[in-house]
Amino acid sequence: MIPMNDAKIPPLLAVRAEAGAAIGTGHVMRMLALAQAWQDAGGQVVFFFGKANEPLQLRLEAEHCRTEVLGEQTGSPADAAAVVFRLALLKPDWLAVDGYAFDRRYFEKLAAASVPILAMADYPVGRNLPVTVLLNQNAQARAEDYIGMAPGARLLLGLNYVLLRREFQPWQSRRPVRSGRTRHLLVTLGGSDPDNVTSRVVQALAPVADAVEGITVVVGANNPWRSEIAAAVAAAGAKVALQDSVANMTLLLSECDLAVCAGGSTCWEMAYMGVPVLAIVLAENQAPLAAEVERLGCGLNLGWWRQQAGEKLAQAIRQLGGEAGRVAAMARRGRELVDGRGAARVVECLRGARV
Repeated sequence: MIPMNDAKIPPLLAVRAEAGAAIGTGHVMRMLALAQAWQDAGGQVVFFFGKANEPLQLRLEAEHCRTEVLGEQTGSPADAAAVVFRLALLKPDWLAVDGYAFDRRYFEKLAAASVPILAMADYPVGRNLPVTVLLNQNAQARAEDYIGMAPGARLLLGLNYVLLRREFQPWQSRRPVRSGRTRHLLVTLGGSDPDNVTSRVVQALAPVADAVEGITVVVGANNPWRSEIAAAVAAAGAKVALQDSVANMTLLLSECDLAVCAGGSTCWEMAYMGVPVLAIVLAENQAPLAAEVERLGCGLNLGWWRQQAGEKLAQAIRQLGGEAGRVAAMARRGRELVDGRGAARVVECLRGARV
């Protein structure tokens, strides 16, 4: 077994996750889900940030996680060295790493700390990545994509390992059963949305607002386009409402019938809550996940936003408004795919893994 700290000291999970205006907050938020499951198992958590991010740090500290700012460029050798230095001081039981800026050389430097590493991946990674556990929570994850992993590395692949935050747990036994009517629509494109696609989605929805009872648009804490989005919402009419820095996302999900979101991890949160997804691709890494959403039957893939996704969005809403049976089937399928126990499964692996 991996040795834990002294029995009187709660086991410590260290997290290095990437966040910012360009990439949003998704990496940190799914690591928060892992952190909460680690806490529920009796552990403590510390997050390392490259640069200060006050909204995220306040959120994590409210969840009883410590935060430390490294002051280094994310993914740089200096970043890795700063993490190794802190690992030597804190002596955590595990280090979890989540972000696209962390490459093989970065992990090779982290290996010097002799701390077991969990790496979060959304796509196949390079050969011989020196990690103890690799986690890809997406439906398209395949073991053959990781044949070149370092000897002894354990793979946690697929929707059984979807990381959902603690706020989703109370809904386990009371997830809404959808009638298939598309009365309330939710729009959420992540914690940042650097290209302000949200405003363009709102504009695309304005002509079909009469087909629904209400549209709620969610803006994340790191979104730099709030004033522009607010203007688009005001121009779209009384049926469209704006919510900023939402703390009760699960409540919003329970009340909506259909959601427009980017093709990221949020799609699996929607699936768990039985919300059919209209997935928009905003970045290259989102394309496979959006395709899986449609293949698995829990939503539709509208493709790249820059390729007439606005027109496809309006058309899909009009079409689904007359196909209640199809919408209800998408909702059922989502609940079947994601059971909400993924974070606990990952923690069970970490606490009982063998190197």
